[in-house]
Amino acid sequence: GYIQAGTIRVLGVAGPHRTPVLPDVPTIAETALAGFDTTVWFGLFAPAGTAKPIIELVNNKMNAVLAAPNIKESFEKLGIEPVGGSAQVLADRVYAEMHKWAGIVRAKNIHLDQ
Repeated sequence: GYIQAGTIRVLGVAGPHRTPVLPDVPTIAETALAGFDTTVWFGLFAPAGTAKPIIELVNNKMNAVLAAPNIKESFEKLGIEPVGGSAQVLADRVYAEMHKWAGIVRAKNIHLDQ
């Protein structure tokens, strides 16, 4: 990719921790803006009311896929660190993001134009 070829130089990673994909690259919080965390993440969601055994089955299968060496390697070549985890970990992440961004929206008095 561009990073490996030296076409671009990464100055910092946006998450709260250094990434195994780029272990020598500091976080932005380390170098410039304390507390900076704008991690991009993806989650797999199901409709409300989906039976818990189905959620657990899909979650277990997804975690197995993300842990597969060939999948992990493919993601890492793209600069993506596959994480996985439980449904509760994802729910906690969603609520934390809602809380974080709601505070920013209120503090900056941001409103939707209708």
